[in-house]
Amino acid sequence: VFTIAPALYGLTAPLFGYISDSKGYVFSILILGNLGNGIAYLIIGPSPYLPFLPSKLWVVIIGTMLLGLSIGASVIPAIKCMLVGACDIGFENNLDTYGLVSGLFNSIWCLGGFVGPTIGGVLVNEMGFNKAASVIALSQFFSAIAALIFCIVRKVKQATKDQANLQVSYSQ
Repeated sequence: VFTIAPALYGLTAPLFGYISDSKGYVFSILILGNLGNGIAYLIIGPSPYLPFLPSKLWVVIIGTMLLGLSIGASVIPAIKCMLVGACDIGFENNLDTYGLVSGLFNSIWCLGGFVGPTIGGVLVNEMGFNKAASVIALSQFFSAIAALIFCIVRKVKQATKDQANLQVSYSQ
């Protein structure tokens, strides 16, 4: 059961990488991945706020399968999103920026590898596994909302910039 999530992540990560790099659905995949993670944690718990979910092994397996699919969708496009954000704030699109973003991503990933289990252990100890999984699900939903807000603000800024460029070209 513990190998389901990593196996599905390993199988689907190249697919999410291909879709985000070649098709350009970076933010959509990231948002859907975080939503999927949140739903998966609610199922794995099972959350006390979803009383219709039984506390059975098959429910945990379904949640773990969804988690394995969703982790790839939330992690793989993250570096591309960070590159887009870095270029948006003025960094050049070159190898220096790629190295900076990669180093930052790896640093934060390792920090999360330490802080996540520590906070998770405290949550489980204080609240129990079911409620702790619900708190983690809430954090995933918050991440999806933050990514959606970033995407909307970015599109509005781009539309405003395009409109200003269009007006300048008409006046010339």
